[in-house]
Parts: sequence; C-alpha cells; structure tokens
Amino acid sequence: MTKEYVMVTTIQTFRHRYIVPVSALPDDGVSPTSDVMDMVTLDEVKEFSQEFLGEQIIDSVLTDQNKVLEMIDREQPWIKGWTKEQKIDYMDAWNDDLDKVRVEKFQEKQEKYHDYILRMQQEARGSKQK
Repeated sequence: MTKEYVMVTTIQTFRHRYIVPVSALPDDGVSPTSDVMDMVTLDEVKEFSQEFLGEQIIDSVLTDQNKVLEMIDREQPWIKGWTKEQKIDYMDAWNDDLDKVRVEKFQEKQEKYHDYILRMQQEARGSKQK
C-alpha cells in the first residue's frame, strides 16, 4: 500500500494599481479611462502598487503517492530527473524545517562541482590511455 497525501489547491489574490497622467494620453476623443485599461491589458503600464488580498482554498483531495509522483513530473519539470526517493523526500518535506533537512540530506549525496570536474578529467585521461 502506498502512502497517502492530502492535496489542497488554492488561488492567491492581489490588488494591483496603475497610474497614468491624462496629459500623457492621446487626445483622440476616446475615454482616457478606456485608453488606460487597454494599456494595462497590453502590459504597457508599470505597476504603481500591489496589495495581497488573501488565499482562497478551491478544493482538497486525498490522493496516493503514485498519483503525486505522476503530478510532480508534470507540474515540477525541473525535478523530473530526480530519483523516486528524492521526489518522495521532496513531497514529504511539507514545511520549512523538514525542507531544510531534506536539502541538507540531498547536498550531502550530491557530488561537489569541483570533484565532478576532476573525476571527468581523470575518466577522460583513462579512456585515452586504453
């Protein structure tokens, strides 16, 4: 039997404000408000301010480890090359303290870049001598 996980899906909401001087807009008879709304939609105006309004829970489901492993490859492509054990460690590190331990454990196993380069050079020399 595989381990079970609770998956909660949320949406975070932010309020953004944009400010454009009316004097900077064309005098084309179109409402300045309409012009600026179009400019914001086209991402032509820099953001003036932002406020986090909260996080809303959309749904929650009970799921098994195999489904989460499938989802992790689809939604987190940067870890697709990890081993199954590393992915499960990632899934089980559900808070900051556990994640810190997971990262330390992962780094212990990971070969340092300098050591990797030296090993590759030695392997290259060894294959040339054969």
